[in-house]
Amino acid sequence: MARLQLHALACLFGAGLIFPADARAESFRLVISGGSFVYFEGDCRLVDERGFEVVARLAGSVPQAYAIAAEAVACDLRKEDRSGSLTAKLERNGKVVARASTRASFAEVSVRSAGPWGPARATVKVPPFFLRHGTPSHGPGLPPLNAPIVPPLSGQSVPPLR
Repeated sequence: MARLQLHALACLFGAGLIFPADARAESFRLVISGGSFVYFEGDCRLVDERGFEVVARLAGSVPQAYAIAAEAVACDLRKEDRSGSLTAKLERNGKVVARASTRASFAEVSVRSAGPWGPARATVKVPPFFLRHGTPSHGPGLPPLNAPIVPPLSGQSVPPLR
């Protein structure tokens, strides 16, 4: 069963906006899959028919599926592992609205339906320090990506023969 941490738990379940996928009929279905034991966490923005928005906090490991009763949905999920894959698929009435997948460490997948944020789409965001191309980027304690792996030799590298 899905572990669901919500900002307004009583409000969401009371209004019937988000629940485990096998619980009731829904207008949207969020399916999170990937490699074994890949952990994720993130947020889903849910907009009801009146235009009110609620943020739901999701956390767990794959696979998970959620039924969502809302007019529009936008979910951002972060992969909390270095290995494995994470895929998020948003469906509406059995048809795929958006699908995003990544194998990158600690990357984020986003899926959304059409709504106040614009048209339906899916994106993948990779943290800059895991990029292999482009502008060198590094965090504390990490060398820049364009730094040599082995420092250049200085002085005499081979001892003299005796």
